[in-house]
Amino acid sequence: MFSLNAGVREGGIERGLNALLTETERVARHGFIAPELARQKARRLRAMERAFDEREKTNSRRYASEYLRNFLQDE
Repeated sequence: MFSLNAGVREGGIERGLNALLTETERVARHGFIAPELARQKARRLRAMERAFDEREKTNSRRYASEYLRNFLQDE
């Protein structure tokens, strides 16, 4: 999975988009380094653990959308 996002101040959309494009080009040329992958894996695991711990408080609509994406988009 590869995704980018940027939070920018008002009037900073062009600068934010340029930063995203620059990063995308870097990844296309050089890929990711091991520490970057390790950090993201750890972050993703923590997010999944939090979601599991909060499962009793999670709205069923969220589960339904996950099921739909799984079956309809093979996600």
